[in-house]
Amino acid sequence: MSELYLAVSHEENKIPYKFKMTDINVYSLEEAAFHVYKYWRESGEEFLSQEFIDWTRDILKLPYYASQLTHLNEKNSLSGRLVGFLSLFESYDEIRLSSLRAALQEWEARLMWERLKENADYLYRQGNPSKAAGLYKRALEYSENYQILNNYAMSLMKLYRFEEAAALLERAVALEPGSVRLRLGLAESHIRARNLEAGLRSLISAGELDPGNPDIDYMHGLLNLETGDTRHSIDNFKKALSAKYDPHYVYSLAQVYIRLRTYDKAAEALETIIVKDKAYHIIKADIHRLTHNIPAAIKSIEQALATSRGDAELWTKLAAYHRLDYDLTKAENAVKKALAIDPSHERARFESAKIKKAQGKTKEYQTTLGGILSGFKAGFRESM
Repeated sequence: MSELYLAVSHEENKIPYKFKMTDINVYSLEEAAFHVYKYWRESGEEFLSQEFIDWTRDILKLPYYASQLTHLNEKNSLSGRLVGFLSLFESYDEIRLSSLRAALQEWEARLMWERLKENADYLYRQGNPSKAAGLYKRALEYSENYQILNNYAMSLMKLYRFEEAAALLERAVALEPGSVRLRLGLAESHIRARNLEAGLRSLISAGELDPGNPDIDYMHGLLNLETGDTRHSIDNFKKALSAKYDPHYVYSLAQVYIRLRTYDKAAEALETIIVKDKAYHIIKADIHRLTHNIPAAIKSIEQALATSRGDAELWTKLAAYHRLDYDLTKAENAVKKALAIDPSHERARFESAKIKKAQGKTKEYQTTLGGILSGFKAGFRESM
């Protein structure tokens, strides 16, 4: 028997609901459904707000649909909630909803990777590359995005996992072949991993895209450094600095002088730094340590910590310097702070073992060291 499709809201209503983002009035649930279908990005989940549910129940006199809207809040995803709302109306069949569902799921995935990336970026800036790397890895499950790949690689480079970083940057370059920045990052990861031929190839390709970029001279300086050609590394770093002031150029130049044990030149280069940031204080501490001024090294690390309290690596360095200064109580307190920030921090765990040994706690030292070695073995088995 043929039947008419009747409107859900079959009684005339003179009191509208106004959607906030679009400023559009609707007078029936069908109109609201069409609005949500057409303006789902702008409407968000306003159709599940208490105000909309109250309007449905009290103004439209549709308690059943108000109850259904309340239940839709229990669905985990936006796509599930929105498609569930439109499915209440016969005019929105599966064919009509399939393209909307796909668009919603893509939008949700983008929002997810953006949130994960934002949190990972924060952790990276706070000096926690290990946790940042975990979030970047999760973000990649939602989007093969060159920004995520690059930032994930940068966090792995902080963890000295240069081969893995290079593999990620290869993928990033494939997505953005015209990016000089990505090619330079790839060159650095290869150079740090001592894949020098691959690093040189990446540098050449970057130079073809942007011949006058001083970062290319800087990277050549890093390449020279890895091959033991310190003279040309100094020349390239100075050439980059003559074209553009960049703290990274200065720090690398200072590190070359440290390697050559010309600590006075290293300190002189370091003093050209305009903003005395964390890296400045770390390298300054290294110079003090190498010139046997441990109290000054401790002071420099404390200055770095003033703006980076959540940096496990800095606390580990402070612990090491206190140990070298024979203040084992302060050393132990510092390493505990490092491990509280990142319990899996390998350098902190090793430093903790060294402190226990210095304290004469042989059994605890052996237990700690055994745990570290077991972790290495487990990681090796997982990578096979």
